[in-house]
Amino acid sequence: MLDALSEAGLGVATLVAANGVDGYNMLVRREPYRDLPLPALIILDINLPAIDGRSMLKTLKSEARWRGIPVVVFSSSPAHRVECLAVGAVDYVVKPMVYDAYVAFARTLQRHLGGQAADFAARR
Repeated sequence: MLDALSEAGLGVATLVAANGVDGYNMLVRREPYRDLPLPALIILDINLPAIDGRSMLKTLKSEARWRGIPVVVFSSSPAHRVECLAVGAVDYVVKPMVYDAYVAFARTLQRHLGGQAADFAARR
Protein backbone atom coordinates (compact mmCIF):
# COMPACT_ATOMS: atom_id res chain seq x y z
CA MET A 1 0.00 0.00 0.00
CA LEU A 2 2.79 2.46 0.85
CA ASP A 3 4.44 1.84 -2.51
CA ALA A 4 1.12 2.46 -4.27
CA LEU A 5 0.60 5.72 -2.36
CA SER A 6 4.09 6.83 -3.37
CA GLU A 7 3.64 5.81 -7.01
CA ALA A 8 0.31 7.67 -7.17
CA GLY A 9 2.31 10.86 -6.76
CA LEU A 10 0.11 12.58 -4.20
CA GLY A 11 3.14 14.18 -2.56
CA VAL A 12 1.92 13.59 0.98
CA ALA A 13 3.54 12.30 4.13
CA THR A 14 2.32 8.84 5.06
CA LEU A 15 2.14 7.50 8.59
CA VAL A 16 1.38 3.88 9.37
CA ALA A 17 -0.24 2.56 12.52
CA ALA A 18 0.55 -1.10 13.16
CA ASN A 19 -2.76 -1.61 14.95
CA GLY A 20 -5.80 0.21 16.31
CA VAL A 21 -4.10 1.12 19.58
CA ASP A 22 -1.19 2.78 17.76
CA GLY A 23 -3.62 4.61 15.50
CA TYR A 24 -5.57 5.87 18.49
CA ASN A 25 -2.35 6.92 20.25
CA MET A 26 -1.35 8.89 17.15
CA LEU A 27 -4.67 10.72 17.17
CA VAL A 28 -4.54 11.61 20.87
CA ARG A 29 -0.84 12.45 20.50
CA ARG A 30 0.49 10.15 23.18
CA GLU A 31 4.23 9.60 23.32
CA PRO A 32 6.02 9.02 21.02
CA TYR A 33 3.45 10.78 18.76
CA ARG A 34 3.11 14.02 20.73
CA ASP A 35 4.22 16.28 17.86
CA LEU A 36 2.11 14.77 15.08
CA PRO A 37 -0.48 16.93 13.37
CA LEU A 38 -3.97 15.53 12.88
CA PRO A 39 -4.20 13.63 9.61
CA ALA A 40 -6.04 15.12 6.65
CA LEU A 41 -7.25 11.65 5.68
CA ILE A 42 -7.36 8.24 7.34
CA ILE A 43 -7.27 4.97 5.43
CA LEU A 44 -8.74 2.56 7.94
CA ASP A 45 -8.29 -1.18 7.60
CA ILE A 46 -11.42 -2.81 8.94
CA ASN A 47 -9.39 -5.79 10.20
CA LEU A 48 -7.06 -3.84 12.47
CA PRO A 49 -5.61 -5.85 15.33
CA ALA A 50 -6.20 -4.68 18.92
CA ILE A 51 -9.08 -2.30 18.06
CA ASP A 52 -11.05 -3.34 14.99
CA GLY A 53 -11.71 -0.85 12.23
CA ARG A 54 -15.47 -0.59 12.80
CA SER A 55 -14.92 0.33 16.46
CA MET A 56 -12.23 2.82 15.48
CA LEU A 57 -14.53 4.39 12.88
CA LYS A 58 -17.29 4.79 15.48
CA THR A 59 -14.80 6.43 17.86
CA LEU A 60 -13.53 8.77 15.15
CA LYS A 61 -17.01 9.89 14.16
CA SER A 62 -18.25 10.28 17.76
CA GLU A 63 -15.54 12.79 18.73
CA ALA A 64 -15.94 16.37 17.48
CA ARG A 65 -12.16 16.87 17.12
CA TRP A 66 -11.90 13.99 14.61
CA ARG A 67 -15.34 14.04 12.99
CA GLY A 68 -14.15 16.23 10.11
CA ILE A 69 -11.30 13.94 9.09
CA PRO A 70 -12.35 11.93 6.02
CA VAL A 71 -12.07 8.18 6.62
CA VAL A 72 -11.78 5.68 3.78
CA VAL A 73 -12.43 2.15 5.00
CA PHE A 74 -10.31 -0.54 3.38
CA SER A 75 -11.53 -4.13 3.66
CA SER A 76 -11.13 -7.55 2.11
CA SER A 77 -14.92 -7.93 2.03
CA PRO A 78 -17.93 -5.74 1.18
CA ALA A 79 -19.79 -7.14 4.22
CA HIS A 80 -19.66 -3.96 6.35
CA ARG A 81 -19.99 -1.36 3.59
CA VAL A 82 -23.49 -0.10 4.48
CA GLU A 83 -22.69 0.08 8.20
CA CYS A 84 -19.41 1.97 7.71
CA LEU A 85 -20.88 4.49 5.28
CA ALA A 86 -23.82 5.06 7.66
CA VAL A 87 -21.40 5.74 10.54
CA GLY A 88 -19.57 8.36 8.47
CA ALA A 89 -16.88 6.82 6.25
CA VAL A 90 -16.51 8.83 3.03
CA ASP A 91 -15.73 5.69 1.06
CA TYR A 92 -15.53 1.91 1.49
CA VAL A 93 -13.05 0.11 -0.74
CA VAL A 94 -12.61 -3.63 -1.12
CA LYS A 95 -8.89 -4.38 -1.27
CA PRO A 96 -7.78 -4.97 -4.83
CA MET A 97 -6.07 -8.16 -5.93
CA VAL A 98 -3.35 -6.58 -8.11
CA TYR A 99 -0.82 -3.84 -7.48
CA ASP A 100 -2.00 -1.58 -10.33
CA ALA A 101 -5.43 -1.46 -8.71
CA TYR A 102 -3.81 -0.28 -5.45
CA VAL A 103 -2.16 2.56 -7.38
CA ALA A 104 -5.47 3.44 -9.04
CA PHE A 105 -7.13 3.48 -5.59
CA ALA A 106 -4.36 5.70 -4.21
CA ARG A 107 -4.95 8.20 -7.04
CA THR A 108 -8.63 8.48 -6.07
CA LEU A 109 -7.67 9.72 -2.61
CA GLN A 110 -6.91 13.21 -3.91
CA ARG A 111 -10.64 13.97 -4.02
CA HIS A 112 -10.81 13.48 -0.24
CA LEU A 113 -7.81 15.70 0.39
CA GLY A 114 -9.16 18.79 -1.30
CA GLY A 115 -5.82 19.36 -3.06
CA GLN A 116 -3.80 19.79 0.12
CA ALA A 117 -0.56 18.07 1.06
CA ALA A 118 -1.37 16.11 4.22
CA ASP A 119 -0.57 13.22 6.48
CA PHE A 120 -2.25 9.86 6.10
CA ALA A 121 -2.76 7.30 8.80
CA ALA A 122 -2.73 4.01 6.97
CA ARG A 123 -2.22 0.34 7.57
CA ARG A 124 -0.89 -2.16 5.05
